[in-house]
Amino acid sequence: MWTEAGQHRANHKVKRAAFALTVAGLIAALPASAAIDIVVNGVDDTIASNVRATLSLSSYAAAEVVNDQRVRQLFASAEGEASEALQAYGFYNPEIETHLESVGDDWKATIDIVPGPPVILQEIVVEVVGPGQNHPEFLSLIENPLLRPGNRLIHADYENTKRELNRIANEFGFVEGSFSRNRLEVDPVKNIANAFITYATGPRYFFGDLQIEQDVIDEDLLRRYLRFSEGDPYDSKLLLSSTNILFDTGFFSTIDVVPLRAVAADDSVPIRVTAVAGKKHRWGLGFGYASDTAERISAAWTNRRVNRRGHSLLATVRYSSLTTIGRASYAIPVGDPALERLTLSFATIEDEPGDIKSNRYELGSTLTQIFGPWQRIIDLFVIDEDSDFGSSTQQDTFIVPGIGFSRTHSDNKLRPTRGFRVQSKLSGSHTALGASASFTRIETRARILIPLGSRNSLLLRGESGAILTGSFSNMSASQRFFAGGDNSIRGYSYKSLSPRDQDNQRIGGRYLATGSIEFTRRLFNNWGAAIFTDGGNAFDSLDDDFEASVGLGVRLFSPVGKISVDIAQSVTDSDSSKQLHISIGPDL
Repeated sequence: MWTEAGQHRANHKVKRAAFALTVAGLIAALPASAAIDIVVNGVDDTIASNVRATLSLSSYAAAEVVNDQRVRQLFASAEGEASEALQAYGFYNPEIETHLESVGDDWKATIDIVPGPPVILQEIVVEVVGPGQNHPEFLSLIENPLLRPGNRLIHADYENTKRELNRIANEFGFVEGSFSRNRLEVDPVKNIANAFITYATGPRYFFGDLQIEQDVIDEDLLRRYLRFSEGDPYDSKLLLSSTNILFDTGFFSTIDVVPLRAVAADDSVPIRVTAVAGKKHRWGLGFGYASDTAERISAAWTNRRVNRRGHSLLATVRYSSLTTIGRASYAIPVGDPALERLTLSFATIEDEPGDIKSNRYELGSTLTQIFGPWQRIIDLFVIDEDSDFGSSTQQDTFIVPGIGFSRTHSDNKLRPTRGFRVQSKLSGSHTALGASASFTRIETRARILIPLGSRNSLLLRGESGAILTGSFSNMSASQRFFAGGDNSIRGYSYKSLSPRDQDNQRIGGRYLATGSIEFTRRLFNNWGAAIFTDGGNAFDSLDDDFEASVGLGVRLFSPVGKISVDIAQSVTDSDSSKQLHISIGPDL
């Protein structure tokens, strides 16, 4: 029968047992003392772990020195504590037998349990009332309840339902939310239970006055980084995203965006933003090796805050035997500064694709914008280039406008196991803009990473490009296509595949098409092995031959990214030798 006093005592015991659920896994994972061995029989591992977590004897088992009398005293309460632990899982009428025996200098405590019939949920009422009752988060919880009639009573489901209601209220600004009814009735004689939970939301609060305490950037700029405005409906996720965005700017060493709930009034919550300036200058020096570039050295300097308007300056130099690049970029936040940035840049580049050389200066303006999962880049470059084709040279000064889109989706940025990346760019020029030949250039890249079970993965990679022009022979070196290398067709050196001229010089192609299929198996720790096949070419006609290769590789999944060491061999060029390829970077 139902009893009010008995219900209070039962609730008190059940809360203790439910609390034990949260620490059961931790205690079960601790190494058992050699002095006391506790064995629980008759229930599954989850319930057995909760029983052990509830026992006073479990805590004492970790003691360095075990007192025999104390062991017996604590063991005397084991039956009652085990019974309490079983109630958390809906077993109110168990049969429990306990045995304690000494084994040499050690102790063995055995608890044999026949759990008996479970308590079944009968009447369930979980409801939300008030202005927030139709909020999608509350509706989702009601439509997908943890507590269902006919299920076994698990007290954690009851407590988690209440906890989730409070979480939703706190997250979405129902500051006055409270339980107007909160009752769990258990009839241990009939083995049934009823649960009644009514949550009154109260009004939804809004973002109130914004208190900004910082002297790093202009206040107006800081406000533009925030994902909320005064008067918007309160949402704690917007506070978190605002904090992350401000921290990612690099302007600050610490940033806090916190609600002042204690002084909330008139249905609004004031927000305080405090920030401390981070280091203004950052220097970097790097040495490395990759088979595409051989040995390389790089240096970088960043001024993260040129002024209070959030402008930044980046200067980089990278040298290798094949490519030398010096670049300076000046970034300006525009529009929504978290999603839009204008970058002015100047670069000097020396490159040797195939058998030609390109020495050029690039003066550019780039607008980067984020639209949902997509990034759009609109750019305009003035290029002054000297192209050396061996038998001839060419000088061009031309303007190249372009637009590109990219999207990356993965489950982990540094060590993805699934996802994709797509990139596409359209650019071109005209003789009226200084080009030796009017042209339109299209280039697309894609990667797809597919998990095959828990230890295997399949990486598919493709690249295509085309130059539409009536005078390809007048194209500058930097605009032509080449294939071969770590991220193109392994088994061939960097940019070594292209059409040849009458002097057998590799001078770049009008079209590009490459593809790769790679299977990787994780072996042990952070090591893996891969097999792959690559194919494609840079060409002037669809009738040109395609090249193909096969290879094996080793993978090391390091803290700085995946390190790949591959050996590949062409299967279409009998005169080619094996190529070693070393690269660092994630699959996506």
